Amino acid sequence: MTSFVNPFFSWFQIGFSYKIFLSLLNRKQKNNIMKEKEGVEMDKRQLLIEEYLDLANEIIHRNKPEMEKEFAGFTLNELEVIEHIGKIPDPNVTKLANASYMTRGAISKLTKKLIARGIINTYQSEENKKEIYFQLTPIGQKIRNRHEQLHQKWVQRDATVFENMSKEEFDTVFRFIGRYREFIRSSK
Repeated sequence: MTSFVNPFFSWFQIGFSYKIFLSLLNRKQKNNIMKEKEGVEMDKRQLLIEEYLDLANEIIHRNKPEMEKEFAGFTLNELEVIEHIGKIPDPNVTKLANASYMTRGAISKLTKKLIARGIINTYQSEENKKEIYFQLTPIGQKIRNRHEQLHQKWVQRDATVFENMSKEEFDTVFRFIGRYREFIRSSK
């Protein structure tokens, strides 16, 4: 099984041993060690990014055994492509590459493997005979449904975290994510 799709994963691996050590500590201990290490209080922006990455990787680590058990024989990139083919209207290589943050070459390789396994097939539209689109086969749809059910199970498992969040708290988080995403996309 390949690593989970996470655009920050390689960056996060830098200093991995130190971060594992820090993750074993509670937040107050962690902040004190960071202050001592840096000699000054850590920039809140840097701490926010590190906490986000740490949380994302912790969630991935927590869900990984269940994903590997449920989808043995599939890479996470394959599952992501299956998911996007089921969601995106008229998915082609370019749309899948953009949605998955992968190269068109990587998508071409993945789709060929999925076609060979009978999980997806291709079609062409009457308007554009040159463009190749993908669709799920019944087997592919079953895989997508199982994947969605697993995600819903995790949403239910984690629901208590969100129960006491106010609308304003959700709005603040979504605004921040939107601003950060827009910044990332505009600074390419």
